[in-house]
Amino acid sequence: MKYADARPISTHTIGPNQISTIAILDGGVPVWQFSADTGLLSHFGFDKSFSVSKVTYGNLPKNFNQDAPNSGPPEPLETGHYYVVSVTRGSGSQSYSVVQVNQDGSLSAYAAQPLIGNSYEICCNLGPDFFSSAAPESPDSAPQQ
Repeated sequence: MKYADARPISTHTIGPNQISTIAILDGGVPVWQFSADTGLLSHFGFDKSFSVSKVTYGNLPKNFNQDAPNSGPPEPLETGHYYVVSVTRGSGSQSYSVVQVNQDGSLSAYAAQPLIGNSYEICCNLGPDFFSSAAPESPDSAPQQ
């Protein structure tokens, strides 16, 4: 999923020298998704290897089908945007990362845990320029009406 912006909500210490940040990601557009090809032959006992040690964005691994986009390669990653990468293993376990595309085209990736809606707990010690806004929102910074 691609997100246009990320806003920090709060931070907390989770261990020695480890600060976790809860953030809301704005937007949420699917850009690339694929799944194991568990077609007819796999139901008849033919083994296929679904073990993947590395995935390069836009290169579909062997024995997998692309689910999104419907055809063609995924759109290029956009500078300044955030991407949530999720992996579901054959065992059913899932892991998540939040990736930011930096101005120089490099990537900053952090382990994440989905919370409610588009909010994630992002671990750990985010870089100082990870968010476009400077500081986490606090109840004292809410506009007066």
